[in-house]
Amino acid sequence: MAFPKDDDELAAYHVWHSHIFGVDSVKRTLPDKERYQVHIGKYADSSARSKVANAVRRGVSAHEIDDEKDTY
Repeated sequence: MAFPKDDDELAAYHVWHSHIFGVDSVKRTLPDKERYQVHIGKYADSSARSKVANAVRRGVSAHEIDDEKDTY
């Protein structure tokens, strides 16, 4: 989700965002954007196969998924 850059009420946010994402210690913790988009895209198109993905598809918490009954 992108926040509008032409909204005066968000000016302070954009200053903060630009600053924080320019800090080396923050940059080192960020995933590669393209790889991350591929990863999260699996949740968007329902191709992710994991306990969390099953929970997302069902609209429940992951702890509600039964490992014995539910498949990934």
